[in-house]
Amino acid sequence: MTGMEAVILGAIQGLTEFLPISSSGHLVLAHRVLGVEEDNLTFDIWLHVGTLLAVLIAYRKDLRSLLAHPTSLVWKWLIIGTIPTGVLGYLLHDPVESLFQSGSSLPWEFAITGIVLYLAESLPRGNKRIENLRTSDALWVGVCQGLAVMPALSRSGLTLAGALWRGMDRTEAAKYSFLLSVPAIAGAALQQWVSSSAGGHAPGLPEVLGAATAAIAGYLAIFWMLKILATRSLKPFAWYVWILGAVVLALQWNGRL
Repeated sequence: MTGMEAVILGAIQGLTEFLPISSSGHLVLAHRVLGVEEDNLTFDIWLHVGTLLAVLIAYRKDLRSLLAHPTSLVWKWLIIGTIPTGVLGYLLHDPVESLFQSGSSLPWEFAITGIVLYLAESLPRGNKRIENLRTSDALWVGVCQGLAVMPALSRSGLTLAGALWRGMDRTEAAKYSFLLSVPAIAGAALQQWVSSSAGGHAPGLPEVLGAATAAIAGYLAIFWMLKILATRSLKPFAWYVWILGAVVLALQWNGRL
């Protein structure tokens, strides 16, 4: 992998992890377009490290507050939301791996992501804060995040939509989604690390470039997403993934992808 390919993949990972358009789906496409080997687990681990760093920096005040208040209700809802994510990730691991290898399901998953975003944007706006969640709310958002292990189902898109469906304030929904991504991203990186020979090996230039670019792009994407949620609609993202899914489907039918 060249340095430029690493930067491109890092930028894609960082931007699409926090915008509701599916980072994994875009990475699968980028791997095919660039001709990069799919099984570079060490590089993927460092991309996850980069996006994890972006969340930790962007929400450093909230995370410091959580560490200072271990009995906070936010901890409870983060733990409860993480449980279904872990269960679904474990149960769906093997079939999802085959989907990542083939890429055959990408158009349909992009389409589902678009439908979810469009419907969520059509709901009346709620005002529920993280502290006011119920167990059913946290479990629902956790299930949404767990289903996003599918290649082109957007994690941020599904968790945002799930939170909005449960009546959360838009900014609070984004905060909960992004904080909930910390254990999800860390867990994915750990799972890949266990599955690879990355342990004990220092990162090379591609890994450093990819992680740094993912961190910067992810940090910018978080604040871009917060601004969009405060002032604009999610429907343009729905149209984007629908169009992308249609293009991918056409390329698959033509044998070009």
